[in-house]
Formats: sequence, C-alpha cells, structure tokens
Amino acid sequence: MTVQIDFFDRSATKTLISIKTMQPDRIVLLASGFHKKTVAKNGREIVRPDDALADMEHAINCLGRSEEHHLENPLKSNELEQDNIETAFVDPDSIMEIKTELDRILERYDASDDIFIDLTGGAELMITAGYAVAQEHDNVIPIYTDVQKGFIVNACDGTPIT
Repeated sequence: MTVQIDFFDRSATKTLISIKTMQPDRIVLLASGFHKKTVAKNGREIVRPDDALADMEHAINCLGRSEEHHLENPLKSNELEQDNIETAFVDPDSIMEIKTELDRILERYDASDDIFIDLTGGAELMITAGYAVAQEHDNVIPIYTDVQKGFIVNACDGTPIT
C-alpha cells in the first residue's frame, strides 16, 4: 500500500499536484489549527474534521475556474474512496504535538508499506517534524514538489520521484 501524508495549508495547489502525481492508495491530511473549526453545543466545542476536506474542495473549485490551472480533484477520483482519506489536526506551533501525531499515524502501517511525507506545504514546524519522523523510519520518504522543475523529489537527496 502507498500512503501519502500531506501537510495541508491554505495554499493547496502543491498538495493537489503531489496527490495527483503520486496517486497514493491512502491520503492523510495533517492540518494546522486554523482548519480546526468548532461549533458551540451546550457550552462544549465540537471539532468537525471534514472541514479540512471542505477547504480543500474550495481550493480545487477555485483552481478549476482557470483553464491554465485546471486540476482534476484527486480526492474524488474513482480509484480513491473517501474512506481512504483521513484528516488530523495539530497545533502548528507545537513540534512535539506534530511529531506525536505523525508517530501515531505511522503506527497503523506495516514496514512493507510505502509511505511518503510531503514537505511542500504546512507550517515550518510541521515540515521540520515531518523530516525528523521520516529519518526515524526506513519505509518513510520525505518528498517535495518542485513546481518550477515540474517534478517531485526525494527531500533527502534531491533525486526525482516522478
């Protein structure tokens, strides 16, 4: 199985390009705090985890209005079921929380799975934690979308992945 962990932020273009190019079996969107939308219910805050996907949908719709930036929604493709998309939320200012969440995510997969952590988007500490976690696991490859050159590279050695 191929798993791709993406740090989702307000600039979704590179995330979408990476997902479309890599075509993973499973996507984990790790969103920073501004995606955690809450509603008050009986004095309690309720997290609505589908809001990160709604924000991604909005970004895709905006991109789709321009032919030069048209990008098919990779989250709605026939090959990738909604059950294969997970969202998680972290405080973008807490490197320990980010690392703990990444470790929690990785615990669910086998050593034989190919796991990519996309370091293209997200807050600085998310990228730092992603790289650190990738160094601790043999089956995790940190990647970066080089839009200028038109391909995705291994963030450790710069070799093209696609």
